[in-house]
Order: sequence, then C-alpha cells, then structure tokens
Amino acid sequence: MTVYAALRWRLDRLACAMRRFDLRASGARVGRDVKVFGRFTWVGDPGNLQIGDRCTINEGVLFNARDALSIGCDVHLSAGVQLHTAGLDPMPGARRHLRAPIRIEDGVWIASGAIVTKGVTIGRNAIVGANAVVVRDVPPDTLVAGVPAEIVRTLERR
Repeated sequence: MTVYAALRWRLDRLACAMRRFDLRASGARVGRDVKVFGRFTWVGDPGNLQIGDRCTINEGVLFNARDALSIGCDVHLSAGVQLHTAGLDPMPGARRHLRAPIRIEDGVWIASGAIVTKGVTIGRNAIVGANAVVVRDVPPDTLVAGVPAEIVRTLERR
C-alpha cells in the first residue's frame, strides 16, 4: 500500500467515525459497526432515528425523521437513498403535512436513488431496486423495482 493510499484509508476511517459521532450527538440511536461513507442529511428530529448494528450509509442519503424511522441490522443504504416519514396530503386544497413511521427490517438493501415514503415497512432481506419509489409495504425476501415499486420476484434464501 502506498503512503498516499494508507493515509487516505486512515482519513476515510476517521471521517466515518466523525459522522457516527455526529448522529449520536444529535440524539439518534446508532448501533455498533455502522459505516458511513460520504455525507448524509437529516431533517426533523434525529431522536426519531434508530439505526441497527453493521449498517452501511452511503453518500447523499436523506433521512426525513419527522416521525419514527427505524432501520434494522445489516441494512445497506446506497448513494442517494431518501427515506421520508412525512409529506403533503395529496387532496386538492388540503396541503397539510402528514407523517407516519418507516420501518426497515434486518438485511435489507436499498439501491441507489430509491425513495421510501411514509408509513412503509420493508420486510427482512428485501431488495429495493435503483430509483424505485416505495409507496406500500414490501414483503420479506422480495425484490421490488419501478415507480411505484412493484414486486419483481421472490428471493431464494441461500
């Protein structure tokens, strides 16, 4: 390993630790061995955010934590993922904010650019395809994709 590569590796580890510290210091509950690569953003109350052990958070992830946002263990959030626990009422003239919790169970992978909306539960070991928009619950062990996200297939356990 070159001197530059070794220095870069150490700086990346330090940045990851600082981002975890920032989450915890703000009131989020963060498990062990959570890896944070790049910048992320949150709005709302970080006290609503719970992240399990061994999760990975990549560049550009947005946590909208206006309601409970629970992320299980071994969850991978790819670049640009958005998790929104709140949004506007779609009824004409209503224009009020609605909110509901999001629950992401253990072993889930949410691919780049995917959006998860309020009130959704993503079941254990599910995969959400890149740029999908999840507006309803995802069963365990399934692959969903599209806008809105639909089940593509059931995943076999290995």
